[in-house]
Amino acid sequence: MITYDNEDLLPPKGEFVKNHIKNIRMFNGCTDEAGFILMHVAIETQSNKLIQGHLQMFDGARNRDRDLMNKGMELHLKTMQDMH
Repeated sequence: MITYDNEDLLPPKGEFVKNHIKNIRMFNGCTDEAGFILMHVAIETQSNKLIQGHLQMFDGARNRDRDLMNKGMELHLKTMQDMH
């Protein structure tokens, strides 16, 4: 069994994603395809943080807890910036 943390799939700061991990299956094998697939893999590794942020926002709204809602909004914004 392979175990890893989602953060392990991200390249170090300043390194392009395709130099950090490699595809094991491709359709035609061109470098553009590899970059396209691997960029989306790196983006998707962050989607769990978006969900966490949304849950915090919803809980904050439900409980009228502005601090919790703000924390969720901050996590959402930071994650979107990381994805970008």
